[in-house]
Amino acid sequence: MMKNLQYFIFVLALWYATSALAVTAIFYQPQTRDFEVNTQNWPVIFSAVKQAGFDTLVFQWTGYGNAFSSNEEKAWLKNRILEARQAKLNVIIGLSSEPDIFTRIKQTGAALSNYLRKLREKDINLVKYWLQNLPVTEINGWYIALEIDDYEWREPERRAQLQKHLADEALKIHAIDARPIYISSYFRGWMGPERYARLLKNINTDQQLKIWVQDGAGSSKLSPAETALYFSFITNCENPITSGVIFEIFKQTSKDNQTFKAESVDPKSMSLKIKQRAACGGDSVFFSLRYWINLNQPN
Repeated sequence: MMKNLQYFIFVLALWYATSALAVTAIFYQPQTRDFEVNTQNWPVIFSAVKQAGFDTLVFQWTGYGNAFSSNEEKAWLKNRILEARQAKLNVIIGLSSEPDIFTRIKQTGAALSNYLRKLREKDINLVKYWLQNLPVTEINGWYIALEIDDYEWREPERRAQLQKHLADEALKIHAIDARPIYISSYFRGWMGPERYARLLKNINTDQQLKIWVQDGAGSSKLSPAETALYFSFITNCENPITSGVIFEIFKQTSKDNQTFKAESVDPKSMSLKIKQRAACGGDSVFFSLRYWINLNQPN
């Protein structure tokens, strides 16, 4: 009984500390090709992240289709998480995603609800797995890999399904663990700025999620002036709709109808980009580690 009480007090204190302080984070998308990176490189990489002024590493997912499902692959992820913690970085653990997620979420009605339910179940299982396989001190939050965009969720029925899915998932995660839950969103001009702001506000009416909004600089779908207009509707320092900004530190090289490809920005631009900070003291998050440092030659 005393052990459970101590655990609850610790998690509550950690939740309060993480909630009260803005993070300066960078995303890392684990990929199976990263198994080939020399294991000696990872501590160097994470130390460089810390020295550059980041305090948090976000693992975008710890399940990706069939990837990272074996015991060996999970052990590989665990080692990376622990190495990041040894570098004095906080760690936000991403849950499940799938290579065909952008196709599958185009389903409607019962098919979409069933798909979202399966995603939710995978996410909950991963929360349970990491709580069982990592010390409680090594986790600073959870990240839901499903993104909120202004195209797929335009229709009222689909928005209602998404809202129910996220509310159910947040409730189930917080029934297991009290740490913050993060999710990202992006806009490409399919909804007007005011309507997009209302979408995010309605999805998070109970404030169970911390929403990060991508700045779109890497894809350059909208002009800086258009982007600024959207942010003017979602940035309210007294009553914020969102928790921070994801600054894109890449340049997209593929067309809309092609498989996504991008490259790092030039060193001068990179230096300026990573100095950006979210308004109102919000979270400043950067995408991503792979564009910021060469994993195979981190020195």
